[in-house]
Amino acid sequence: MIETFLNDLKMNNASQGTIDHYRRYLHYIFTDLRIEDLSQDTVRKFKESRPDLASSTLAYYLIALRSYLRWAIKNGYQVMNPELIEVPKIKEHQRTFLTIKQVDD
Repeated sequence: MIETFLNDLKMNNASQGTIDHYRRYLHYIFTDLRIEDLSQDTVRKFKESRPDLASSTLAYYLIALRSYLRWAIKNGYQVMNPELIEVPKIKEHQRTFLTIKQVDD
């Protein structure tokens, strides 16, 4: 079912990078789990099992998962409500700019 989702992304002009990342994230999440068995508890356990992931990386996994669940619902599957999955906030990077003098140098 994941490959069908990814093919639909491709047909809707998702970038190949997005498709590759979603494939990796979803196959990792669903290694020992079926989509029908997904619950808030399994999502919590997944989050707890990956303390090595930066919050931004964990957010990417969860964003892919929510997108997959939305697609599954649109296609008639009985799955967990994706809105129940909380995605960690990603801190924005502080940008610094060169001064005109630095550019001239």
